[in-house]
Amino acid sequence: SGAGAQDATPSPQLEHTDGHALASFHAALSRVTRGEGIARVAFFGDSHAASDSFTGALRRALQARFGDAGPGFVLPVRAWPTYRAPICEVTSGGAWRPLRVTARERRVDRYGLAGVAVECSPREATVDAAADDGLGWGELALPEVLAGGDWSVELWAAAQPGGGTLRVRVDEADPADFELAAEAWQARYQPLIVAGARAHRVRLEALGDGSVRLFGLVIERRGPGVVVDTLGINGARARDQLSWDDALFREHLARRQHDLVVLE
Repeated sequence: SGAGAQDATPSPQLEHTDGHALASFHAALSRVTRGEGIARVAFFGDSHAASDSFTGALRRALQARFGDAGPGFVLPVRAWPTYRAPICEVTSGGAWRPLRVTARERRVDRYGLAGVAVECSPREATVDAAADDGLGWGELALPEVLAGGDWSVELWAAAQPGGGTLRVRVDEADPADFELAAEAWQARYQPLIVAGARAHRVRLEALGDGSVRLFGLVIERRGPGVVVDTLGINGARARDQLSWDDALFREHLARRQHDLVVLE
């Protein structure tokens, strides 16, 4: 109350009790039932989400009823030892450094959609990084059970001053080198060719000629079906999102076009 209160902008409604809070999500599921596109869910949280236990149960239930459109957004490198990607198997090694908000350091940075990026820089080379593996490597395997269908795979990375080269190899195809140097910082999205009804393997290598920052891989069937992006971080708090670069986070959210966003 008080002078000028009548002119204040009303606060956005946070609770909906009219029974229509999930109307847009139900509409997306109806669209999928008609064979049109993908319904996407983003699930942000702490270790309960990061373990993909109950989010995995949710994914299995939705995909069993409405169709399996793949694992969605995953990290191609282990950002922590117990990282578990939905459905996929992720292995990695070398000098990758996870970037995320911690209890000790709350620095605003470009962490991306999942709130955690992985970066490899020449100055971080260690004796653990074999010369023939570059400074860091990550490998993601799609199991045989998901081999059928038409896949879409997209790499999310950063192009930046001082950026290096990322080498990508899909199955036994010739590797492709992606240059991540740019005059100004920008998000970069690179589609990868994954074809054929079989299990697939994607290998990424930072070659050590500059910094390489990765945000994730998006792995989807072309639909129809449901995707649940599990975006949990061990020990995370809701306030951590305040330190995620807002422009990049908005850009990533807009690119994924989620029909339901859950904050756990």
